[in-house]
Amino acid sequence: MKKLAKGCLLFVTCSLFSFYFVGCNNNEDGGSTVLSSGAGTYKGPGSEWTVSLTAAGSFTITRAPTAGGTLDMTVTGSFTVLSSGYLKLTVSEATGTASDKPSAGDQAYGMLVPGFAFLLKPMSNAGKIIPMLIAGDCPGSGFNMNWIKTDDQRSGNGTTNYIADAIDMYGTANYDSATTALNIPSRYNLGNASQGAGPAMTGTCTNGVLTTGSSDTLYLTGSGGALVRTSGGDTIVAMPDQTISAVSDLAGNYSGILFNESVDANTQSETEPVWLTIATDGTASAGTWSDVDAGTQGSNAVTMSAFSINTPSNGFVRTTLTETGSGNTAPMQCQVSLNVAGTGKNIIFCVSIDANASNGGDNSMLYNVLLVSR
Repeated sequence: MKKLAKGCLLFVTCSLFSFYFVGCNNNEDGGSTVLSSGAGTYKGPGSEWTVSLTAAGSFTITRAPTAGGTLDMTVTGSFTVLSSGYLKLTVSEATGTASDKPSAGDQAYGMLVPGFAFLLKPMSNAGKIIPMLIAGDCPGSGFNMNWIKTDDQRSGNGTTNYIADAIDMYGTANYDSATTALNIPSRYNLGNASQGAGPAMTGTCTNGVLTTGSSDTLYLTGSGGALVRTSGGDTIVAMPDQTISAVSDLAGNYSGILFNESVDANTQSETEPVWLTIATDGTASAGTWSDVDAGTQGSNAVTMSAFSINTPSNGFVRTTLTETGSGNTAPMQCQVSLNVAGTGKNIIFCVSIDANASNGGDNSMLYNVLLVSR
Protein backbone atom coordinates (compact mmCIF):
# COMPACT_ATOMS: atom_id res chain seq x y z
CA MET A 1 0.00 0.00 0.00
CA LYS A 2 1.27 3.45 -0.79
CA LYS A 3 2.61 5.49 2.09
CA LEU A 4 -0.53 7.34 3.16
CA ALA A 5 1.09 10.35 4.77
CA LYS A 6 3.87 11.24 7.12
CA GLY A 7 2.88 10.81 10.39
CA CYS A 8 1.41 11.47 13.43
CA LEU A 9 0.79 9.22 16.31
CA LEU A 10 4.04 10.01 18.01
CA PHE A 11 4.40 11.69 21.35
CA VAL A 12 4.26 15.43 21.01
CA THR A 13 7.51 15.59 22.99
CA CYS A 14 10.24 13.45 21.44
CA SER A 15 11.15 10.37 23.45
CA LEU A 16 12.57 6.93 22.86
CA PHE A 17 9.34 5.27 23.92
CA SER A 18 5.87 6.05 22.68
CA PHE A 19 2.64 4.15 22.36
CA TYR A 20 -0.55 3.96 20.36
CA PHE A 21 -3.94 2.54 21.22
CA VAL A 22 -6.73 1.71 18.81
CA GLY A 23 -10.32 0.66 19.27
CA CYS A 24 -13.51 2.69 19.38
CA ASN A 25 -15.27 5.53 21.03
CA ASN A 26 -18.78 4.58 22.13
CA ASN A 27 -19.88 8.05 23.09
CA GLU A 28 -21.81 11.04 21.84
CA ASP A 29 -21.68 12.78 25.22
CA GLY A 30 -18.17 14.14 25.47
CA GLY A 31 -16.62 10.95 26.77
CA SER A 32 -18.63 9.85 29.82
CA THR A 33 -19.86 6.63 28.17
CA VAL A 34 -16.46 5.44 27.03
CA LEU A 35 -14.94 6.33 30.39
CA SER A 36 -17.44 4.24 32.31
CA SER A 37 -17.97 1.27 29.98
CA GLY A 38 -14.29 1.01 29.04
CA ALA A 39 -12.94 0.90 32.58
CA GLY A 40 -10.92 -2.24 33.23
CA THR A 41 -7.62 -3.96 32.45
CA TYR A 42 -6.55 -5.14 28.99
CA LYS A 43 -3.71 -7.60 28.48
CA GLY A 44 -1.70 -8.93 25.56
CA PRO A 45 1.60 -10.19 24.18
CA GLY A 46 4.67 -8.53 22.82
CA SER A 47 6.72 -8.95 25.64
CA GLU A 48 3.72 -8.70 28.01
CA TRP A 49 1.73 -5.48 28.27
CA THR A 50 -1.23 -4.47 30.41
CA VAL A 51 -3.31 -1.31 30.24
CA SER A 52 -5.71 -0.33 33.02
CA LEU A 53 -8.30 2.40 32.44
CA THR A 54 -10.52 4.10 35.00
CA ALA A 55 -13.91 5.75 34.61
CA ALA A 56 -12.32 8.97 35.82
CA GLY A 57 -10.07 9.11 32.74
CA SER A 58 -6.73 7.86 34.09
CA PHE A 59 -4.54 5.05 32.75
CA THR A 60 -1.72 2.78 33.90
CA ILE A 61 0.48 0.92 31.43
CA THR A 62 2.90 -1.81 32.49
CA ARG A 63 5.43 -3.87 30.56
CA ALA A 64 7.31 -7.06 31.43
CA PRO A 65 9.99 -8.51 29.12
CA THR A 66 8.32 -11.96 29.28
CA ALA A 67 4.87 -13.30 30.11
CA GLY A 68 4.55 -13.33 33.89
CA GLY A 69 7.95 -11.67 34.27
CA THR A 70 9.11 -8.76 36.40
CA LEU A 71 7.88 -5.35 35.24
CA ASP A 72 10.50 -3.10 33.71
CA MET A 73 8.21 -0.12 33.08
CA THR A 74 5.08 1.47 34.58
CA VAL A 75 3.50 4.54 32.97
CA THR A 76 0.63 6.51 34.52
CA GLY A 77 -1.38 9.44 33.21
CA SER A 78 -4.75 10.73 32.05
CA PHE A 79 -6.73 10.69 28.80
CA THR A 80 -9.49 12.60 27.05
CA VAL A 81 -11.85 11.51 24.26
CA LEU A 82 -11.61 13.21 20.85
CA SER A 83 -14.41 13.65 18.31
CA SER A 84 -12.42 11.54 15.81
CA GLY A 85 -12.95 8.53 18.09
CA TYR A 86 -9.41 8.40 19.46
CA LEU A 87 -8.23 8.89 23.02
CA LYS A 88 -5.53 11.46 23.73
CA LEU A 89 -3.22 10.30 26.51
CA THR A 90 -0.88 12.45 28.59
CA VAL A 91 1.89 10.92 30.70
CA SER A 92 2.16 11.95 34.35
CA GLU A 93 4.96 9.63 35.42
CA ALA A 94 7.03 6.73 34.10
CA THR A 95 9.06 4.44 36.38
CA GLY A 96 11.09 1.24 36.06
CA THR A 97 14.43 0.01 34.79
CA ALA A 98 13.63 0.31 31.06
CA SER A 99 15.75 2.84 29.17
CA ASP A 100 12.94 3.68 26.73
CA LYS A 101 10.48 5.21 29.21
CA PRO A 102 8.52 8.31 28.12
CA SER A 103 8.73 11.61 30.01
CA ALA A 104 6.08 13.44 32.00
CA GLY A 105 3.97 15.56 29.64
CA ASP A 106 4.48 13.33 26.61
CA GLN A 107 1.27 12.67 24.68
CA ALA A 108 -0.09 9.93 22.43
CA TYR A 109 -3.36 9.00 20.75
CA GLY A 110 -5.47 5.90 21.32
CA MET A 111 -8.84 4.20 21.02
CA LEU A 112 -10.89 1.63 22.88
CA VAL A 113 -13.51 -1.06 22.32
CA PRO A 114 -15.04 -0.83 25.80
CA GLY A 115 -14.91 -4.12 27.68
CA PHE A 116 -13.46 -6.08 24.76
CA ALA A 117 -10.21 -5.00 23.10
CA PHE A 118 -7.37 -2.53 23.17
CA LEU A 119 -4.24 -2.15 21.02
CA LEU A 120 -0.94 -0.83 22.29
CA LYS A 121 1.68 0.43 19.87
CA PRO A 122 5.21 0.95 21.24
CA MET A 123 6.25 3.51 18.73
CA SER A 124 9.63 3.82 17.26
CA ASN A 125 9.52 4.16 13.48
CA ALA A 126 9.95 0.38 13.29
CA GLY A 127 7.43 -0.38 16.04
CA LYS A 128 4.67 -2.94 15.59
CA ILE A 129 1.08 -3.18 16.78
CA ILE A 130 0.53 -4.97 20.13
CA PRO A 131 -3.09 -6.14 20.49
CA MET A 132 -4.76 -6.72 23.86
CA LEU A 133 -8.06 -8.13 25.13
CA ILE A 134 -9.99 -7.47 28.32
CA ALA A 135 -8.24 -9.36 31.11
CA GLY A 136 -10.12 -11.94 33.19
CA ASP A 137 -10.58 -15.60 34.00
CA CYS A 138 -10.10 -18.49 31.58
CA PRO A 139 -13.28 -18.96 29.48
CA GLY A 140 -15.74 -21.47 30.96
CA SER A 141 -17.20 -22.45 27.59
CA GLY A 142 -15.99 -22.87 24.04
CA PHE A 143 -16.42 -20.51 21.08
CA ASN A 144 -15.63 -20.19 17.37
CA MET A 145 -13.36 -17.51 15.91
CA ASN A 146 -11.77 -16.17 12.76
CA TRP A 147 -8.11 -15.20 12.91
CA ILE A 148 -5.57 -13.13 10.97
CA LYS A 149 -1.82 -12.98 11.43
CA THR A 150 -0.55 -9.51 12.36
CA ASP A 151 3.14 -10.27 12.41
CA ASP A 152 5.02 -12.84 10.35
CA GLN A 153 8.78 -13.16 10.80
CA ARG A 154 9.36 -13.63 7.04
CA SER A 155 7.83 -10.31 6.06
CA GLY A 156 10.18 -8.09 4.07
CA ASN A 157 12.77 -10.79 3.38
CA GLY A 158 12.53 -10.20 -0.38
CA THR A 159 11.85 -13.86 -1.23
CA THR A 160 8.53 -14.79 0.41
CA ASN A 161 5.43 -14.55 -1.80
CA TYR A 162 2.43 -14.33 0.50
CA ILE A 163 0.01 -14.67 -2.41
CA ALA A 164 1.48 -17.83 -3.96
CA ASP A 165 3.49 -19.54 -1.22
CA ALA A 166 2.04 -22.11 1.18
CA ILE A 167 2.00 -19.73 4.16
CA ASP A 168 -1.04 -19.55 6.42
CA MET A 169 -2.09 -15.93 7.02
CA TYR A 170 -5.73 -16.30 8.10
CA GLY A 171 -8.30 -18.96 8.90
CA THR A 172 -10.75 -20.30 11.49
CA ALA A 173 -10.26 -21.47 15.07
CA ASN A 174 -12.26 -22.78 18.00
CA TYR A 175 -11.52 -22.88 21.70
CA ASP A 176 -12.38 -26.05 23.65
CA SER A 177 -12.69 -25.13 27.34
CA ALA A 178 -12.80 -28.79 28.45
CA THR A 179 -9.36 -29.55 26.98
CA THR A 180 -8.02 -25.95 27.09
CA ALA A 181 -7.11 -26.27 23.43
CA LEU A 182 -7.23 -23.86 20.51
CA ASN A 183 -8.04 -25.88 17.40
CA ILE A 184 -7.29 -24.61 13.87
CA PRO A 185 -9.76 -26.20 11.38
CA SER A 186 -8.69 -24.09 8.38
CA ARG A 187 -5.81 -21.96 7.11
CA TYR A 188 -5.32 -19.89 3.92
CA ASN A 189 -2.61 -17.89 2.21
CA LEU A 190 -3.27 -14.42 0.75
CA GLY A 191 -4.06 -16.01 -2.59
CA ASN A 192 -7.07 -17.60 -0.86
CA ALA A 193 -5.59 -21.10 -1.30
CA SER A 194 -6.37 -23.57 1.48
CA GLN A 195 -3.42 -24.73 3.60
CA GLY A 196 -5.50 -27.35 5.45
CA ALA A 197 -6.00 -27.66 9.19
CA GLY A 198 -3.33 -26.56 11.62
CA PRO A 199 -2.03 -28.22 14.78
CA ALA A 200 -4.00 -27.68 17.99
CA MET A 201 -2.49 -25.50 20.71
CA THR A 202 -3.06 -27.23 24.06
CA GLY A 203 -1.77 -26.23 27.47
CA THR A 204 -2.61 -24.86 30.89
CA CYS A 205 -4.84 -21.79 31.32
CA THR A 206 -4.44 -19.45 34.31
CA ASN A 207 -6.10 -16.03 34.69
CA GLY A 208 -7.04 -15.98 31.02
CA VAL A 209 -3.55 -16.85 29.73
CA LEU A 210 -2.93 -20.27 28.17
CA THR A 211 0.67 -21.45 27.85
CA THR A 212 1.54 -24.47 25.71
CA GLY A 213 4.40 -26.92 26.02
CA SER A 214 5.98 -25.41 22.91
CA SER A 215 6.05 -21.92 24.51
CA ASP A 216 3.10 -20.49 22.57
CA THR A 217 1.17 -17.96 24.70
CA LEU A 218 -2.58 -17.40 24.22
CA TYR A 219 -4.56 -14.54 25.78
CA LEU A 220 -8.26 -15.47 25.95
CA THR A 221 -11.51 -13.67 26.71
CA GLY A 222 -14.98 -15.07 27.36
CA SER A 223 -16.31 -12.52 24.82
CA GLY A 224 -14.97 -14.76 22.05
CA GLY A 225 -11.54 -13.36 21.28
CA ALA A 226 -7.99 -14.66 21.48
CA LEU A 227 -4.48 -13.36 20.95
CA VAL A 228 -1.62 -15.74 20.19
CA ARG A 229 2.09 -15.12 20.41
CA THR A 230 3.74 -18.16 18.84
CA SER A 231 7.05 -19.60 19.94
CA GLY A 232 8.43 -18.41 16.59
CA GLY A 233 7.51 -14.78 17.31
CA ASP A 234 4.41 -14.46 15.11
CA THR A 235 1.27 -12.74 16.45
CA ILE A 236 -2.29 -13.84 15.64
CA VAL A 237 -5.51 -11.93 16.39
CA ALA A 238 -8.78 -13.91 16.61
CA MET A 239 -12.27 -12.42 16.89
CA PRO A 240 -15.77 -13.93 17.14
CA ASP A 241 -17.00 -15.38 13.85
CA GLN A 242 -20.45 -14.55 12.53
CA THR A 243 -22.37 -14.57 9.26
CA ILE A 244 -22.55 -11.19 7.51
CA SER A 245 -26.12 -10.87 6.21
CA ALA A 246 -25.45 -8.10 3.67
CA VAL A 247 -22.51 -5.97 2.58
CA SER A 248 -24.50 -2.91 3.68
CA ASP A 249 -24.02 -4.09 7.29
CA LEU A 250 -20.43 -2.84 6.98
CA ALA A 251 -21.40 0.66 5.81
CA GLY A 252 -20.19 3.59 7.88
CA ASN A 253 -17.17 5.59 8.99
CA TYR A 254 -14.21 3.93 10.72
CA SER A 255 -11.06 5.02 12.53
CA GLY A 256 -8.01 2.82 12.87
CA ILE A 257 -4.32 2.14 12.60
CA LEU A 258 -2.21 0.90 9.68
CA PHE A 259 1.08 -0.93 10.07
CA ASN A 260 3.06 -0.98 6.82
CA GLU A 261 6.45 -2.70 6.64
CA SER A 262 7.16 -1.49 3.09
CA VAL A 263 8.30 1.98 4.13
CA ASP A 264 11.81 2.96 5.23
CA ALA A 265 11.61 2.98 9.02
CA ASN A 266 14.69 5.21 9.15
CA THR A 267 12.82 8.10 7.54
CA GLN A 268 9.10 7.34 7.88
CA SER A 269 6.83 5.81 10.47
CA GLU A 270 5.56 2.34 9.63
CA THR A 271 2.44 3.06 11.67
CA GLU A 272 -0.28 5.50 10.61
CA PRO A 273 -3.67 6.59 11.99
CA VAL A 274 -6.21 6.06 9.22
CA TRP A 275 -9.87 6.55 8.36
CA LEU A 276 -12.14 4.39 6.21
CA THR A 277 -15.57 5.09 4.70
CA ILE A 278 -17.64 2.17 3.38
CA ALA A 279 -20.68 2.84 1.19
CA THR A 280 -23.83 0.71 1.32
CA ASP A 281 -22.75 -1.10 -1.88
CA GLY A 282 -19.53 -2.21 -0.19
CA THR A 283 -17.13 0.06 -2.07
CA ALA A 284 -14.79 2.07 0.13
CA SER A 285 -12.09 4.73 0.33
CA ALA A 286 -9.40 5.32 2.93
CA GLY A 287 -6.61 7.70 3.89
CA THR A 288 -4.79 9.28 6.81
CA TRP A 289 -5.96 12.09 9.07
CA SER A 290 -4.77 15.62 8.40
CA ASP A 291 -5.70 16.54 11.99
CA VAL A 292 -6.58 13.77 14.44
CA ASP A 293 -7.43 16.17 17.27
CA ALA A 294 -9.92 18.11 15.15
CA GLY A 295 -11.24 15.00 13.38
CA THR A 296 -10.21 16.30 9.93
CA GLN A 297 -9.72 13.58 7.32
CA GLY A 298 -6.97 13.78 4.71
CA SER A 299 -7.39 12.95 1.03
CA ASN A 300 -8.07 9.45 -0.27
CA ALA A 301 -4.97 7.28 -0.60
CA VAL A 302 -6.73 4.11 -1.73
CA THR A 303 -10.10 2.93 -2.95
CA MET A 304 -11.50 -0.56 -2.50
CA SER A 305 -13.69 -2.69 -4.72
CA ALA A 306 -16.96 -3.99 -3.31
CA PHE A 307 -16.34 -6.34 -0.40
CA SER A 308 -17.09 -10.00 -1.10
CA ILE A 309 -18.72 -11.16 2.13
CA ASN A 310 -18.40 -14.54 3.88
CA THR A 311 -15.38 -15.47 1.72
CA PRO A 312 -13.97 -18.08 2.15
CA SER A 313 -16.15 -18.66 5.24
CA ASN A 314 -18.58 -16.78 7.47
CA GLY A 315 -17.29 -13.51 8.88
CA PHE A 316 -14.49 -13.00 6.34
CA VAL A 317 -14.55 -10.39 3.56
CA ARG A 318 -12.25 -9.98 0.58
CA THR A 319 -11.54 -6.88 -1.48
CA THR A 320 -8.96 -5.35 -3.83
CA LEU A 321 -7.09 -2.15 -3.03
CA THR A 322 -6.32 0.39 -5.75
CA GLU A 323 -3.86 3.19 -5.02
CA THR A 324 -4.98 6.68 -5.94
CA GLY A 325 -2.71 8.03 -8.67
CA SER A 326 -0.55 4.98 -9.44
CA GLY A 327 -3.44 2.55 -9.96
CA ASN A 328 -1.43 -0.23 -8.28
CA THR A 329 -3.57 -2.98 -6.79
CA ALA A 330 -3.30 -5.62 -4.07
CA PRO A 331 -5.66 -8.23 -2.58
CA MET A 332 -6.85 -7.70 0.99
CA GLN A 333 -8.41 -10.24 3.34
CA CYS A 334 -10.38 -9.06 6.37
CA GLN A 335 -12.28 -10.49 9.30
CA VAL A 336 -15.34 -8.66 10.59
CA SER A 337 -17.10 -8.63 13.95
CA LEU A 338 -20.41 -6.73 13.94
CA ASN A 339 -21.66 -5.25 17.22
CA VAL A 340 -18.70 -6.93 18.91
CA ALA A 341 -19.41 -8.01 22.49
CA GLY A 342 -22.62 -5.95 22.38
CA THR A 343 -20.75 -2.63 22.15
CA GLY A 344 -22.64 -1.46 19.06
CA LYS A 345 -19.32 -1.18 17.23
CA ASN A 346 -17.99 -3.07 14.20
CA ILE A 347 -14.36 -4.19 14.01
CA ILE A 348 -12.64 -4.83 10.68
CA PHE A 349 -9.15 -6.31 10.79
CA CYS A 350 -7.24 -6.90 7.56
CA VAL A 351 -4.01 -8.27 6.14
CA SER A 352 -2.54 -7.57 2.71
CA ILE A 353 0.71 -6.85 0.90
CA ASP A 354 1.97 -3.47 -0.15
CA ALA A 355 0.37 -2.46 -3.46
CA ASN A 356 3.66 -1.14 -4.80
CA ALA A 357 5.31 -4.48 -4.08
CA SER A 358 2.59 -6.41 -5.90
CA ASN A 359 3.12 -4.34 -9.04
CA GLY A 360 6.72 -4.94 -10.00
CA GLY A 361 8.31 -5.44 -6.58
CA ASP A 362 8.26 -8.46 -4.29
CA ASN A 363 5.25 -9.89 -2.48
CA SER A 364 6.99 -10.19 0.88
CA MET A 365 5.93 -6.81 2.30
CA LEU A 366 2.97 -7.31 4.64
CA TYR A 367 0.73 -4.73 6.16
CA ASN A 368 -2.16 -4.87 8.61
CA VAL A 369 -4.94 -2.44 9.36
CA LEU A 370 -7.44 -2.52 12.20
CA LEU A 371 -10.54 -0.33 11.96
CA VAL A 372 -13.44 0.35 14.30
CA SER A 373 -16.73 2.07 13.47
CA ARG A 374 -17.27 5.56 14.85
